This record gives sequence, C-alpha cells and structure tokens, in this order.
Amino acid sequence: MLVIVELLAFPTRGLFRLVAIPLPVEEAKKRPLLEVLETVFKYGQNDIQPRVGCCSVSTGDVIELCIDKKELYVITSCGFKQLTEQELKDYEKLPVRDRYWKYADSENCVK
Repeated sequence: MLVIVELLAFPTRGLFRLVAIPLPVEEAKKRPLLEVLETVFKYGQNDIQPRVGCCSVSTGDVIELCIDKKELYVITSCGFKQLTEQELKDYEKLPVRDRYWKYADSENCVK
C-alpha cells in the first residue's frame, strides 16, 4: 500500500513523500488504526526506506491515509492527531517553527 506524507515539519513546503508499507489495503482495514499509522511512520524513515534528497517522516508531518476514505493525521509528540481539511490548511499557514507546538500536547491522539 502506498501512503502520501506531506513534509511540513521542516522548511520544505510543498514536498511530499510516498511511503510504501507492507500492508495491502484490505489488510490495513483489519488492523488497529494506530498500528497502521505507526507502520507509515516506521517505513517513512530513510534508514528503512531510503529516499535520496528527501528527509525522513517527522513529528509535524501529515499522513494522508486512504483506506475507506481520505483521512489526515498529523504526527505529534504523543502519536497522531486526526485533522480536518480546514485544520490542515490552517496548519500549513503556520510558521514552520510553530507547527511542532500546535499539537505537541494534544489530548485527542489516536490510541
């Protein structure tokens, strides 16, 4: 399964990373959401899935997960927080240095 991650953690606006995870969509539907998101994060690391000229997936990046429908999850310091399209637009407008703190202490993380 391929997953798009918008790289918003660092000043690389407009960059995306395509992450291949070893789960077909049908298998991902059966797994807990947290497990699927953690798999995207793991396989988005350059030491596991190298991408020349592209940084690893980091806290502050946004995962676009399309299993049953398109869902957005920002990677937070506590895990992952679901975003609406409007929240993503607002988040993208923040200065890069402020993005990390936007959801740093999020109480509504995926568990």
